[in-house]
Amino acid sequence: MVPAPLESGLVSDLGAPERNVTGTTQQVPVEAQIKAIRAYRPLTRLGVIYNPADPNSVANVRRLRELSGRCNSSCWTSCCRWTERQAARRRLARTGEPPRPARTAISVYRPRRLHRRPPQAADRPSAPPPLGLTFSANELEMRDSQAMVGLVSRFYNLGRLTALKARQILVDKKNPRDIPVESLSRFTYIINRSVAKRLALYPPMNVLSYAEVID
Repeated sequence: MVPAPLESGLVSDLGAPERNVTGTTQQVPVEAQIKAIRAYRPLTRLGVIYNPADPNSVANVRRLRELSGRCNSSCWTSCCRWTERQAARRRLARTGEPPRPARTAISVYRPRRLHRRPPQAADRPSAPPPLGLTFSANELEMRDSQAMVGLVSRFYNLGRLTALKARQILVDKKNPRDIPVESLSRFTYIINRSVAKRLALYPPMNVLSYAEVID
């Protein structure tokens, strides 16, 4: 399960991997993400929190930038970076091995321009949101962090799709290189009620007709 298998170099074609590997992706199309945010409130500026060392994150930001250039309104994307504690970075540089999770502290550094021009939405937060509507395309972030709105691939459903591919290989004896890498065809719109209440950003009634509301 990889967000961006093409950009990560795992496969060259989702429809025909042509390698001894196949799988699923939880990636929600960027166009759908933008529509999900705009369904909640109008959007002209978007701030993104991402990890520049992760090709999946970089690919998502690249798609957001490309899309912002085609938006009817001027989607402004400002990127915040996840930065590890200096000691963890030194260990990585010295040994070439990733730091142990228990010894790694993650902090979010927001550039000055993000404060000068506060975005109407922040993508992929991990802390109580100070910048307004906060959006995530990851189900775990929606359920375990302070994101307010999300359009996600349900991991339960994605697991069933992944199990189907395992069955095709182990039972039906299909070659993995002939099994397409797929994502779900339907996604789940989630609203965190407690965060929306705290920010006084209540959802439109039409969104509530199809959203899953959590606390």
